[in-house]
Amino acid sequence: EGAQDDWEYYRYDARSQRVVKGSRRQTGSGTQTQRVVYLPGLELRTKSSGESLQTVVAGNVRLLHWESGKPEGLNNDGLRYSYDNLTGNCGLEVDEDGCIISAEEYYPYGGTSLWTGRGETEADDKTVRYSGKEQDATGLYYYGYRYYQPWAGRWTSADPAGAVDGLNLYRMCRNNPVTFRD
Repeated sequence: EGAQDDWEYYRYDARSQRVVKGSRRQTGSGTQTQRVVYLPGLELRTKSSGESLQTVVAGNVRLLHWESGKPEGLNNDGLRYSYDNLTGNCGLEVDEDGCIISAEEYYPYGGTSLWTGRGETEADDKTVRYSGKEQDATGLYYYGYRYYQPWAGRWTSADPAGAVDGLNLYRMCRNNPVTFRD
C-alpha cells in the first residue's frame, strides 16, 4: 500500500463538478482498482474484486444496493442514516434499526481525532465525512470547485468568488471552523 505506482484520476463536467473518480492501489495480494460515477442522487461504485454498488442519496439517507460482490454479513438494500453536527460534519451513522455503524469526531480543521465502527467492511462504505464531503486517497476533501487540505487548514486554490470573505483567498471558514462553514 502507498506504493509509487498507486494513482487516482478524476473527470469533471462543463460546470467543473466531479463526475468520475478512479483509483488503482498495489497491495500484497495484487492490484485493486475502483471507479465511482457520480450522478444526481446516485453513485455507481465498481471494484476489481467484482463488487458493484449503487448508492442512492437523498439528504442524509443513503441506500446501498449491491448488484454483485456484496460483502458477507451485510444486508442488500441497507439504509445508512448520517447525523451531522452544526458545522455539517458527519459524526454518526446508524442503520435502519438505529444501531451505530460508525462514529467519527474531527479536529476543528478537519483531521480525524476519533473514529470507531462496528466492522471494517461497513467502514469502507462510509464516504461522507468532514463538512459532509468525501475525502480522497490524497487526504484532500473535494468541495465541488476546489480542494481542502485539513492538515494545513487551507484550500489548495484561491476562492473562486474572489475577496468577498477577505483578502486571504486560501483560508478556511474565515479561520474559525468551529463557528463558520465553507
